[in-house]
Amino acid sequence: MGTFLKKFTTTALVGIVGSAVFYTPAHAVSSAYVRAQHNQTRSHVSKENDKVREQVKTSIELQTELLIEALKGQARENSNYQQMQVEGAQRIEDAAQINHTNRLKDEFRAKAESGAFDPNPFACMLADIFGGQGGGGGGATGNGSDVAARVGDWYKGTNPVVQEGGVALAKHISDKKDEFAGYKDKLDATTDWSLLLENPSIDLTDPKMAEVAEIIVRNGLDSTPARQINDAEKLTPSGLDRIAKRSETDTRIGAANESIKMALNMVSQVMEGEARDEMAKLAEQSAYNRPIPSKISELQQLDIMTVWHYAPTGDRHDTFSAGMSETAWLQEIHHVMSVNTRIQYLQLELMTRDAVVGAYTLSTMNDSD
Repeated sequence: MGTFLKKFTTTALVGIVGSAVFYTPAHAVSSAYVRAQHNQTRSHVSKENDKVREQVKTSIELQTELLIEALKGQARENSNYQQMQVEGAQRIEDAAQINHTNRLKDEFRAKAESGAFDPNPFACMLADIFGGQGGGGGGATGNGSDVAARVGDWYKGTNPVVQEGGVALAKHISDKKDEFAGYKDKLDATTDWSLLLENPSIDLTDPKMAEVAEIIVRNGLDSTPARQINDAEKLTPSGLDRIAKRSETDTRIGAANESIKMALNMVSQVMEGEARDEMAKLAEQSAYNRPIPSKISELQQLDIMTVWHYAPTGDRHDTFSAGMSETAWLQEIHHVMSVNTRIQYLQLELMTRDAVVGAYTLSTMNDSD
């Protein structure tokens, strides 16, 4: 009995001790699980936050780049628009300057045609008006360059008549006016530009025609120029001042003389012989109605070829009416383009000279002295 109780007591104690050692309370198991889940959730949230943060960062950088590019594009567009505004304003200003220049030229021309720049008519009332022997004048010439050269001697003051000056100069102008009165049915040939512009060919080898052309040109540029300054006057202050002023005047008049020289060269008779006869044949095949002298100028050559193209008559007109081959039309077009090219070049050359004259005209009008 005692042994049984001892074994029972021992077994009971072992059971109690084992229960105390190996039994885990329920609240302890629940707390550890929650802690594990919490750590796992926190790790997941941290990873998701990092991922979202990276996405946001990438998105911001992309949007920033797009915004920068958009701003650059807007800046370029604004710059182009401003450039267009500047160019537009420049064009408007250029057009205004051209209009202003043309208006000044028209005003200056109107003043000249009204006689505002004509020499004083009372200069001929000086004492001894009919004294002295006038001299100078023309001589045989062949083209406009010869006429322009003698006009240069006149306005530069090297012509003997201009050197004499005073009453002798005024009488010379009056004598030439009387001498050529009625020349080629012109009441005052020495001032009538129709003598040089009515016909496309002028015979400047004719001494009278050459002299009349010279007088017309010099009357328009400067009919009563000052004489050339002599060596003694060059040593004085007033003489030096006259030289400076004379250089300015001679340069401006020389520019106008160059344009007139080109115009006279265009009407100078230069073509003769077989070449002239070929031009006459072209005139016969068209409605050309101007006289054709034994020698014709370059201006008349262009005149004949122009009429030959736009106003054909006779066989040439019938050829157009009947129709032409493709080769014939190409040849016709090539010929027309050749004539137009020559005319356009002459226009360009004359415009170059006129530009110089126009510039000097404006500078003359703006002179303060």
